Amino acid sequence: MKKVVISGYYGYDNVGDEALLKAIVDALRSCDNKIHITVLSAQPEKTGRSLGVAAVSRTNLREIVAAIRNTDLLISGGGSLLQDVTGPLTIPYYLGIVAMAKALGKPVMFYAQGVGPVNKKLGRTLIKHIVNKVDLITLRDRESAELLKEIGVRKPVVKVTADPVFGLGGAGEAEPGERVLAGFGIDLKNGPLVGIAIRPWPNYESSLNALAEAAGYLLSLGRQVVIIPMHYPVDLPAAKELHKRLGNKSVLLDRSLGPDRLMALTGKLELVIAMRLHALIFGAVQGVPVIGISYDPKVDKFLQSPGCFSAGSVDSVSSETLIRLIDYILRNREAVSGQLAEFSRGLREAALENARLAIELLHRKVN
Repeated sequence: MKKVVISGYYGYDNVGDEALLKAIVDALRSCDNKIHITVLSAQPEKTGRSLGVAAVSRTNLREIVAAIRNTDLLISGGGSLLQDVTGPLTIPYYLGIVAMAKALGKPVMFYAQGVGPVNKKLGRTLIKHIVNKVDLITLRDRESAELLKEIGVRKPVVKVTADPVFGLGGAGEAEPGERVLAGFGIDLKNGPLVGIAIRPWPNYESSLNALAEAAGYLLSLGRQVVIIPMHYPVDLPAAKELHKRLGNKSVLLDRSLGPDRLMALTGKLELVIAMRLHALIFGAVQGVPVIGISYDPKVDKFLQSPGCFSAGSVDSVSSETLIRLIDYILRNREAVSGQLAEFSRGLREAALENARLAIELLHRKVN
């Protein structure tokens, strides 16, 4: 039985990252249902229970070394692991795991990662010296490939694929969306439902005001509004503030939902307005039109995709822009939804290609 260790930002109740992990595990098992998977997680017991995998603490050096020593392949990813925006230790941590695996003679694959921004010299130096030792790299966008090349990564095989979440099944494979909605007292008979996923960000007051005005406009059109904290409880304060500004007329998801249940809920939405990348991807996978508010280049990149709409950055978004986009989408929803569904179908195969390449590497067939 072949063994795989997966390293990423897992076990932090961020639905986007947990969806990444589920997508990776599901895709690997669809290619080889006999592999043994171990995940480095902040909550190993919860991760192991939810996905039926082995899991060890991502901060316990002894357990990490033991897991990597006994594995046949280290997968690093997916997500934005090679960036220094979230803190100075992000790149050293993830590349430290990679360096450990290479020191132990293990093959390493970067799995559908998004790279950047990398603003500090230390991060660029570590990437140049360690990533050149990786056996295979798949990336979710071409900009990441260009950045690695600029930094000096030349040796590994590099392929541009797609975010693993595009490979997740859509509605019908999980708990029915109506049942998920009913758990929060939402009935679609009371009007179409629009989802808003907001996150905290420095000086996001203007975007909060714009969202509140746009949500108020939606309520005036007879829409219901549900506020979705993707990273629980990190996003909860911002979500509560938006809920408060709407006079508690919206529905606030006040507890964490797993990827399956949130995907099912998303499939019942008329429209998604979001700052979080994977809230937008969930919408795209389900053919639900999306309006994005960007706080990071990864969101900007995604919003260039067919059927996706950008309302600007978290610093520049206005209620006028949001309302204009809302009106356009509601008038043309069928056409927009069809365009988005076609785009997502095209990326599904690219997302699943990540797993096929990983299994080939596991069996040493990658050229």
